[in-house]
Amino acid sequence: ASGAGLAATLRIALLPGDPGLTVPLAAFVGALGGVALAYLLGNAAGQGASHSATLMLAGIAVSSFLGAMQTFVLQYRSEELQRIYAWVLGGVGAAGLALCLTALRRGWRVPASRLVGAGLLVAAAFAFLPPVGSTDHLNYAAYGRMAATGHDPYATRASDLPHDPVINAVQE
Repeated sequence: ASGAGLAATLRIALLPGDPGLTVPLAAFVGALGGVALAYLLGNAAGQGASHSATLMLAGIAVSSFLGAMQTFVLQYRSEELQRIYAWVLGGVGAAGLALCLTALRRGWRVPASRLVGAGLLVAAAFAFLPPVGSTDHLNYAAYGRMAATGHDPYATRASDLPHDPVINAVQE
């Protein structure tokens, strides 16, 4: 899904005009590229008893990398965010769910311990990344801190209180 998302994002962000069928085509090619990259990386890591685990980890690594590249493009071309999110959230998410349901219907099973482990690894990775998106919660905390310490949030700037750790978390 990350390869599809990146390719669709690149198509929408870099080529102006009505996308027509080029976005789904780009997403399909990107998905194939992501799978091929994960397969090549997994095979390069070695064959053996843990080959399926190696392929799964390669898939996670490739997905994370392609997701990071998509985030970079989104930040670089922020004027196209609405169009990109409308397509990616609706199209790629539904396609991923459909693929998962099809795999389950055909008998594909993953041990629960692997899913829990992968989820914990992803959660741990996200815990150490800087937040992406809105910083409204930091502004609200800073305004509340200003009011609690007797300052007027409408007249006080974050730079007026340089030693306050909550207020200095605000990104201007």
